[in-house]
Amino acid sequence: MKIPRILASSWNALRREFRRNRPMPGRGIRLYRGAGGCVVTLSPSQLFHHPWEISTAWRPDSTIQPLGGQWTATLRPGFVDGKDVTIDIPIGGQVTGGPVTTVASNLTDETAPALVLSSWRDPIASAGFSDDGRGNLVTLPAAGYPAYFSTIGVQSPDAGSAALAAGVGAPSANQPTRYLLGTDIFLTMPRLASTAQQVTVLDPETDSQSIQIQTVFQPAFVGPLTASGTGSRAWLSATSQWTSPQNPTPEEALLGTAVQPNTDQILIATLWMVSPPNPSQTAAPDASWMAVPQYETWWNLNHAALNIAPAAPPDPITFPYAETLADGVGQNVINSLLSPINDQSQEISAYLNQANFQGLFFSI
Repeated sequence: MKIPRILASSWNALRREFRRNRPMPGRGIRLYRGAGGCVVTLSPSQLFHHPWEISTAWRPDSTIQPLGGQWTATLRPGFVDGKDVTIDIPIGGQVTGGPVTTVASNLTDETAPALVLSSWRDPIASAGFSDDGRGNLVTLPAAGYPAYFSTIGVQSPDAGSAALAAGVGAPSANQPTRYLLGTDIFLTMPRLASTAQQVTVLDPETDSQSIQIQTVFQPAFVGPLTASGTGSRAWLSATSQWTSPQNPTPEEALLGTAVQPNTDQILIATLWMVSPPNPSQTAAPDASWMAVPQYETWWNLNHAALNIAPAAPPDPITFPYAETLADGVGQNVINSLLSPINDQSQEISAYLNQANFQGLFFSI
């Protein structure tokens, strides 16, 4: 009997080919190998639980009419600079009938504090009215919402009267019937300090100066008080439409009217409420609605005051019609006259922009 010979190179090549075609386990995939082959099974998917994760609940309350209750949100504890974050909760007055006060409660408390959701925005209705420039009053398009909600039967946003006149966004015969409302949950943290400009008018004959602009430093903002009487380091709030605190413009700084915000804020999530088909009312969500969070932040945060880069200097003052004077010679003369004014404007702007305690949120 002749025994076949297999070269080592051929044997190794067959082994490599076998390994390349062999099923491999991975995340959520398990393999069971037997004489008859390989069985592939899928393990249940695991949810990613992260800081600021939102859980919503409907809280019945017969005193709240006509809804009969209100929506609340609890958040998985997140930290800023390694410190706890708080939510204001009402205390007192609810049983005695006296005044209702609030106390800042930590997210890590044994009984997690709940954020009451009572302010909503409508992303479907028109954003308002405006003038088209020809004296006609037109409706503005709606703010809109993420595309996902159109796949589950939410009504289309109002396209505005200008779009409807052009045949865009006209309602169809099979218009979806679900409605949508939204609210924003954001985090606030005090700045180290805030600044404002103080303007003093002087007498040029006695003071050799007509105006004096000074930067005034104001004390740091104190957050909501905790049960121990100390101010919160950072706290969560809800509002219908969050907007970031706006820093003053260079013009306001030069005029001496600039006031820096005393807090920094960051958007944590937008909570969308989806109604059942053909809701009885759309002003506020009741117990039959469904909550869908849209996260903007899902890590613990750090906060630090920025090393402020100088703002862009103001544009130099010019006289646009000087080119027509004296065959263009007037332009050089007027530019020379305006030069000292622009130099002083640049120096003042650079000085005023130094006093800025704006902070930055970041994760590492």
